Amino acid sequence: RAEPSAKDAPGPGTFLVHFAPTSITLSWGLAVAFGLSAVLLIAGLAGVGLFSTWAPAATIGLLLLNLRLIVGALRAARFRARVDDETLRIDGLFGHARIPRAAITGTSRASIPMQLLIPAMGLSHWIEWQDAEGRTQRTCVSISQELVHGDRLIAWLESAARANTTRHGTASQRA
Repeated sequence: RAEPSAKDAPGPGTFLVHFAPTSITLSWGLAVAFGLSAVLLIAGLAGVGLFSTWAPAATIGLLLLNLRLIVGALRAARFRARVDDETLRIDGLFGHARIPRAAITGTSRASIPMQLLIPAMGLSHWIEWQDAEGRTQRTCVSISQELVHGDRLIAWLESAARANTTRHGTASQRA
């Protein structure tokens, strides 16, 4: 389990959420290994190499699994979040998100079928929030044992969702 260090607390009420350096290195290594494996599978589909004798359906199935693992490893390698009293900033493989604490409406762990579909290392959690136009947005973060302050992030999200639900009322109370 990754433990926080002094640099993980940049200021009062602020904390960084990221994978430990060894986990990041391992994620890059896994992405490269699975990438090379994907090249071999694609070559097999073209009739060259180790996988050329495999049935195309089996090769395609393994290639899709490989691509999921590559994206999951890259997401882990690129994930970083900064949490302060009022804002969650997420930097990841697919861009950046800035979520105000007052906009968070809920958080939940993804269902088992979604856990299998989402390319991530660890358990996927949905963050539900409203953007400036009032539209509901969902952002997915992956929480694993190697994530420094992952449990603190979940607690912060749950606290924000409870506070916002109490302040604004639930949808059934507003209707």
